[in-house]
Amino acid sequence: MRYQYTSPGFKSSFNPSQFIIPEGIKKIIFVNVAIFILLELSGLKLDIFRQFGLTPSKTLFDMAIWQPFTYMFLHDGFFHILLNMLFLWIFGREVETRWGKTAFYKYYMVTGVGSGLLNALINYNSTIPVVGASGAVFGILLAFSILFPNRIVLLYGLVPIRVKYLVMSLALIALFSSILMQDSRVSHLTHLSGMITGYFYLNWNWLQWKLKKLFKPKSPKAFTRNEKKQSKVDNRLIQRRVDEILDKMSEDGWDNLSDAEQKILYRASEEYSRRDQPN
Repeated sequence: MRYQYTSPGFKSSFNPSQFIIPEGIKKIIFVNVAIFILLELSGLKLDIFRQFGLTPSKTLFDMAIWQPFTYMFLHDGFFHILLNMLFLWIFGREVETRWGKTAFYKYYMVTGVGSGLLNALINYNSTIPVVGASGAVFGILLAFSILFPNRIVLLYGLVPIRVKYLVMSLALIALFSSILMQDSRVSHLTHLSGMITGYFYLNWNWLQWKLKKLFKPKSPKAFTRNEKKQSKVDNRLIQRRVDEILDKMSEDGWDNLSDAEQKILYRASEEYSRRDQPN
């Protein structure tokens, strides 16, 4: 699937800033390209993939804890690294400009490592190495869709589509492909895991607040307003009953009051005395 990036001024004028590579992305691309060239020249690509690619069983059971980090700097073939670095530049350029280099680095690493860990946890018995920066790149694509949800891209260079719908479609494709195409050379699960990690990272504070609100026991203060309202109603009813009894007593005398009516007056008298006591 191919995408072509466009912007509001693309058809009307040529904007050289569109082709500027921000500092953070420039360094990421440089490191990936340098490692790719050295890897191709070494003649040890398969051995390096086994040692530094993400092999779920090794990561989890042989304590190869460096693999969720190192796998994202390895690429298997020219078009593999070309597409990853191209999409990193297309969609990451404005993300880095908006966030700054440090925040961009942090997000790139979190989504890359996070997608690797999720992949390892789900495919824990797999002995096939996974390589490539696509987990982090798909995390960047998610961030771009959140920052610029209505930006238009051209699907296959022809069909205009908003980025938010493109990302939703890619997430669904990655989900179903990871279930139905487990023998594919493309790690669709890594793509999906990059998006999932990016979503949780970007919404962590909100998710924490929702979880606390969901599991936190309701505070008694939540019922204060209703309790006060009910208390006022009860007090009015009691006061009305006391007034009725007092009217009866003034006409018929204390002795003609029932035991229940006398008890009500006793309680009311005690309550009024308690309220009138100085603090």
